[in-house]
Amino acid sequence: MFRRLIVGLSIVVLVSPVFVSAQSVAELWAQITELMNRVGALNAQAAAAAAHTAATEKWCPKLTRNLQRGARGSDVMELQRWLIDEGHLAEGSGFGIISGGNATGYYGPLTVEAVKKFQCKEGVICSGTPASTGFGSVGPATRTAIARVCSTPVAQCVPLPAETRTLSCPVGMIGAITETRTSMCAPGATSPTWGEWTVSSNTCVKDVPPPPPPPITNRSGWDYDLTKKCIRTTGSPGDTNYFATTDQCANDGKQWTIAVQSESAPGESALGPVNRSFLVNGPNSPVTATWHPHTNEIGTNWTVNMKTDFMTQPHPAGDGHFTWFAMIDHGNQGGGPFPVPINLVSEHRIGYNSYVPFSDGASRLIAGAQFYYGGKSHLIEINLNSVQWGDSHPDPEAVHVSADWLGDGTLEYVTLDGAALGLTSTPEVEATIRIPWGDILARVIEKGWLTPIGTNESATQAVFIATETKNKVVTDLWHTNFRISSEVQ
Repeated sequence: MFRRLIVGLSIVVLVSPVFVSAQSVAELWAQITELMNRVGALNAQAAAAAAHTAATEKWCPKLTRNLQRGARGSDVMELQRWLIDEGHLAEGSGFGIISGGNATGYYGPLTVEAVKKFQCKEGVICSGTPASTGFGSVGPATRTAIARVCSTPVAQCVPLPAETRTLSCPVGMIGAITETRTSMCAPGATSPTWGEWTVSSNTCVKDVPPPPPPPITNRSGWDYDLTKKCIRTTGSPGDTNYFATTDQCANDGKQWTIAVQSESAPGESALGPVNRSFLVNGPNSPVTATWHPHTNEIGTNWTVNMKTDFMTQPHPAGDGHFTWFAMIDHGNQGGGPFPVPINLVSEHRIGYNSYVPFSDGASRLIAGAQFYYGGKSHLIEINLNSVQWGDSHPDPEAVHVSADWLGDGTLEYVTLDGAALGLTSTPEVEATIRIPWGDILARVIEKGWLTPIGTNESATQAVFIATETKNKVVTDLWHTNFRISSEVQ
């Protein structure tokens, strides 16, 4: 459209009379030359505008008749301009009535050759003559091809959204480096190109290790944090179901204690001696204990995996038996020393799961502590997780309370519901559980479930982690960071 306007202007300029007075022929030709130069400049501007228009949008010549060599008219001129824009017809140059170069409005030999180029390129026809095959002339098939080509949108270059990437810091530093790059469209391009990556954020700082944890000054128990692979059952080597792992035992009598008690009534072992009902890790034994290296914020220690499996190996004494499997820091069996009961705290990192497929089965995960005062022992167990375990007490915090658990006046016993106390272990979720035994003992005494300490001297006898099963059940306990400490009240 811009080119057409300029063409019209050039016609006006050329056909308008030039008024001169007493001018020589040489002066007249000088004026004509100057005008021709101006028209050439205007035509160059028109060509640039047309090129810009063609690069951003398509236009179609209006062709409603067949055209061949010798034809004249505005539709021939439109065809020629379109062939020029498409690169099939040279732009050309010239002056006269038509200042558009080869866009003359006359269908001559150059137009015939330009039409042939287009027909070959688009697969319309590529041989013969205008009379025999229409090669070089514009008929219905060629008009259809022109309409198809000129209606196809020109691909527009659109910049892509900026991209970012995150890089690691150099060795010895922590943080991150963020780089960004943007895309751009070059003149005439149909697709964008990416620029260079540039740093948009750098948070790298020198890696300073955290300070070591403060020293623990109130450690208790024989092996704070479970760092020694040293554990035995009661009894001596050669006794029935005696078990020991002594890799890191010293000759000081200190050790962890492991116990397996299977019973149908309190204190009565169904098989083997008391607390040695099965041989740990024995052939076809339902109870196993394995040790695995572990590292925590203090240093290296051990994780112990204790597993009870009465699905693979049914109970040899039949159903109806409870099997208690415990790892104990016991003051009378190489453990301790401990804080006084009112100051006792223990901490355990636990991962636990159980499988109870039948309605007559049951399982529980237990944290326990036993105290001595007033001439007898006082045992508290907390159910950290339980499945189908009975509850015989009306108070929601208690599961079972007995003033004489063994029937001989030597042991008071309380089982508490850990969920009511906010002390639970979620299956398959490893977590640390901290148990304030002094607070719990005070609450149990306040409830009247254990005898008050009063003026009696009191002592902590043992702290333990255990599982208990009934019938065809599997329990799988992983525990580490077994820590006993004192919390002054």
